[in-house]
Amino acid sequence: MRIYFQLVDYIIFHTMIPLRQLALLQTAFTAVLFTLVSTATFAQSSAEPENSWTGSAEPYLHIPFKQFTTVTVNDFHARTQLPPKDLYSLLQFIGNVRGHIERGRVGLMIDGAYLRVAGQASRNIAGGLFTGVGNITASMGVYDAAVRYRFGKHELDDSQAGSGTLITYAGVRIIDLWSAVVSEITGPFGYDSKDQGEVDRTWAQPLIGVSGSLVVVPNLRVFARADAGGFGLSGLQDFTGNAQLGLAYALCPSLRTNVSWRYRQLAWKSWELPRNGLTNDQNGIEVGLKFLF
Repeated sequence: MRIYFQLVDYIIFHTMIPLRQLALLQTAFTAVLFTLVSTATFAQSSAEPENSWTGSAEPYLHIPFKQFTTVTVNDFHARTQLPPKDLYSLLQFIGNVRGHIERGRVGLMIDGAYLRVAGQASRNIAGGLFTGVGNITASMGVYDAAVRYRFGKHELDDSQAGSGTLITYAGVRIIDLWSAVVSEITGPFGYDSKDQGEVDRTWAQPLIGVSGSLVVVPNLRVFARADAGGFGLSGLQDFTGNAQLGLAYALCPSLRTNVSWRYRQLAWKSWELPRNGLTNDQNGIEVGLKFLF
């Protein structure tokens, strides 16, 4: 636990994440750790040795109530706020899938999400004395690969109320980011200029996370997940995070439907001047269909 709180302090003072978003992510992460560690303690004691291969595949859809995006190009900031009806009317492509394979208690997991949105009208662009309006087209891919270790019973076992599973994981998160801004900028002394710029960057982050679930009644689980990546290693600001809480219902022994609340954040800003960067906050419902084998 001491290492965890040292990590939180590092994030606060080195990555400059807005405290409003950080507080939400930190609260969720702490709740998951303390609740699920206690769950796994008794669950692990009753688990039998396992040597067979198991796995899962889950296509899912994240439906944000609102999406906040700020794109920084040469120190000018274009900000957008999209409710669901606007987000999906401008959506060009979306794809999300996660899965894992496991033998015994050790396994590999992947999670990939890609989103492309075109024609977002920014509310304002600001840079010193200059202001204006603009239009943003952005694509963002986030791809996780990690080694995981499971405490407790396998997710296929939904028969016993009170049994639980705790999974810790560590690996790499690859981010592929592209955003273009077309803007009309005005300033003092009648300055008026049309300009365009883009942010195009691909980089890797270290990733740590924890997830877990608890059988409430047979065939119904409550689950939670939290992770963090970046920690300021690839820019003046470099952080990604997820916090998730939901319910999973077993339709049959090998098929489960998941419904959850999820908060996602990405924040990156370059070391170099003039600054380039992007922040993206999504807060909403996620639905998924999980196949277990």
